[in-house]
Amino acid sequence: MSRNPFGPDTAAPAGQSEERLLALCQEHNRWAYKIGYRKWYFVQPATDAASASIQTVDGIAADEVWTVSRGERLNYASWSSERLDKLERRCRWLIERGMPADDFANLCARYRWANPRSVAA
Repeated sequence: MSRNPFGPDTAAPAGQSEERLLALCQEHNRWAYKIGYRKWYFVQPATDAASASIQTVDGIAADEVWTVSRGERLNYASWSSERLDKLERRCRWLIERGMPADDFANLCARYRWANPRSVAA
């Protein structure tokens, strides 16, 4: 029996490598996009106090991530270009943390994003 995708976000299998968690996020993200589920799964990097874990954003934030992942620009009326750029950088970080490195590098090449592996948003 597979894990309930509507269950808690942190219900990732314990002891999994970050690479495996990224692959799980990509599987969940493809499924979510296919059925129109407004959620984006991503790996929160490990810290000294905690191991890497799967987290989500949903609703409008997930819609923004999906928009950027398709290579489209966000456009909110009366938002400054600096504010939009900051939001798009955050979306790209979430995209990066939601798929394996090779797949993210392919998106960077396709959409001419600057850095294939960012430090943080």
